[in-house]
Amino acid sequence: MALCGIFIGGTAALNTGAFLGMFWGAGIGYGFGSIFAQRHPTRRIIVYWAGTLGLVAPFFGLIIGAGVFLPDYTSLEMAFVALISAGVGALVGLSIGVSQLKGLRRKTQTQGKNAEVGVV
Repeated sequence: MALCGIFIGGTAALNTGAFLGMFWGAGIGYGFGSIFAQRHPTRRIIVYWAGTLGLVAPFFGLIIGAGVFLPDYTSLEMAFVALISAGVGALVGLSIGVSQLKGLRRKTQTQGKNAEVGVV
């Protein structure tokens, strides 16, 4: 993901864009890796989902926003679209994280009860 971020940021703003894009892509990769590597339910999964989708959403928000504001969009309009889409992505990630946490907790509780009874 960091490599993709370097290419996306590098085409937009050369060295500075490549540097920021690398951290953006690495943040997304770390978030998804942390989400799907968790075996035990913790509240961190909510933060990982919210942060990861908060980073992913501006990419798609700007693509959709560019279609709305073309051909004469300003930097301020692009920043506004990115900010709104990051907020929406974080809220969606929050709800996905809460539902996944509940599912993981139910799964571990069920496995714990089956282990006590002796059912495999």
